Amino acid sequence: MPLHPGPIQNKEAREVIPWEPLGQVAPKDLPGPSEKYPGPWKTSDRGNGHIDLMDAQNRIFAHVYCWDDSDWDALEAALKETSEC
Repeated sequence: MPLHPGPIQNKEAREVIPWEPLGQVAPKDLPGPSEKYPGPWKTSDRGNGHIDLMDAQNRIFAHVYCWDDSDWDALEAALKETSEC
């Protein structure tokens, strides 16, 4: 699964690191929250369907791309699941 190798600690790092080399995961393939990436998760929109996911500690750990309605639905379901943990 192409999650970031480790969380990106620095919020400013997101602005200088392009998403392409960081890997991309389909919303339906997101893992559940864990000790490494605790919930609730938040999103940071890069535009045109490109979204970074941040864990409860505001660390970026994944990049997703939402192409169609099923992708948005899967992302919304994953985010909802993390808020219930």
